[in-house]
Amino acid sequence: MGVCAGLGRHTGIDPVVFRVGFVLLLLGSGIGLFLYLAAFLLMKEPNGRPGFIEHWTRRDFDAETVMALLTAVLGFGLAINLMTVWIDTATLAVGVLLAVSLLAAHSRGVDLLALARSMPERLTRKRGAERPAASYTEAPPPAPVRSPEPGPAPPTTTVRPPEADPAPPTTA
Repeated sequence: MGVCAGLGRHTGIDPVVFRVGFVLLLLGSGIGLFLYLAAFLLMKEPNGRPGFIEHWTRRDFDAETVMALLTAVLGFGLAINLMTVWIDTATLAVGVLLAVSLLAAHSRGVDLLALARSMPERLTRKRGAERPAASYTEAPPPAPVRSPEPGPAPPTTTVRPPEADPAPPTTA
């Protein structure tokens, strides 16, 4: 299974869309090559064995971490395009693809801020026996980081000040 097929299986999007995207980014700005290589190095093998980077660093990356790192590579490519040629067709293509990928993740309920805050912990997680590598044939990976659902408002109590009782008239 290749990079585009693995991305398609993870996201539920036809792999042809990823193939066309990589080709457009390759021909437009060249970032498609770096993005494809990063995906190849970061993704797990179809049988669940660790990918190249996981093997070299002895780390364990979940699917969300891999997607966040690929988005970071895409953002880095956009920054390089902005620094070298400023704004042209290639820069707009990379920017639109980055914006669409972030909006798609947000619409699926991924809390992007919480994901960004958890990246240091995710990147330093060692591979161990307590968490086996994910596979395409095993149980699905843990639920992604999602924003909390708004629940019913907690009940409120109103504290009333004690009413002033008129003092009974005193007789002397």
